Amino acid sequence: MLSAEQISISFVIPVYNVASYLAQCLDSLVSQSVSKEIIIINDGSTDCSLAIAEQYFLRYPFITIINQRNSGVSAARNAGLKLAKGRYIYFVDPDDWMVETYFDKIVDIADEHQVDVLKGTVEHSYEDGSGREQSTRPFESSSLEPNQYEVMSGYRHLNDMLKRDWYPSCCFGFFRTDFLRKNNLWFNEALAIGEDTLFITEILSLPKVTVIEMGRVFYHYRLRSNSLTTIKNDTTKFMNLFLLDKWFIKLYEQRQQEVEGFNDEEKIMLINLERIRAINYGYIYRSQYLQYSPELQAEVYHYFTEDVLQLMKKWLLYEVKL
Repeated sequence: MLSAEQISISFVIPVYNVASYLAQCLDSLVSQSVSKEIIIINDGSTDCSLAIAEQYFLRYPFITIINQRNSGVSAARNAGLKLAKGRYIYFVDPDDWMVETYFDKIVDIADEHQVDVLKGTVEHSYEDGSGREQSTRPFESSSLEPNQYEVMSGYRHLNDMLKRDWYPSCCFGFFRTDFLRKNNLWFNEALAIGEDTLFITEILSLPKVTVIEMGRVFYHYRLRSNSLTTIKNDTTKFMNLFLLDKWFIKLYEQRQQEVEGFNDEEKIMLINLERIRAINYGYIYRSQYLQYSPELQAEVYHYFTEDVLQLMKKWLLYEVKL
């Protein structure tokens, strides 16, 4: 059994009714050569997910299982973060799997540069029967070459992400555990959707954050048609994304008070926080509102206030027609 000082990465997996996928995810983690622990948070599963997790627990001494009442993915990840002993923490969704197998060498790079965040890229596959091929997300940095890496500030990486299509996820890489705890960076348990987005935005908008982006595929992301992020048959997701915006406003006001001197990097960071709000509105409009029936549209039309529409007009490249 490894001591806390010997554990490089704590892999944290929130589990809720994913029996069809969990074994593939766990197989991709137990085979990792890096010194590790795997923390499974069973978030009140009602299928046989817990039984599958227990089979792995009995075979591997580096696996821990936490059972809790169903409280949502944020609460599950936070439980893992509180318990983690590794220098770094990697949040893994149980219906996905890890592609990278050389994390021991990657951890050496993270230690050398004392990074707060080390990020790779992801590949996707689809389960919706559309026939779409597997794809790999390009690197955020336009100058990054395959198998190379760049060291940069959090401000710079946030800006790089927004040059393409804003796609934040906590599953793209790992975080220094002490950094998260010392800066009180937790997943917002009030959010049912968008907790990743807020978490990443909070991290990258902090001053003096060191990020490494690495030109390697770390993670395989499975796109499921019935997952929470793809359901759009009612207004639940719509309401949750407007709730997310309230937290973005709060974050903007907090960062505005924290920055000193308003240098160019700080100004760009604040502008980027405003852009993220506009992108969130645009996502609500295109992926939710425009998909609704006229009756559903009439129920939520009033959420697009004049202030919201002006922010969308300022930053989005397409016309909004309500």
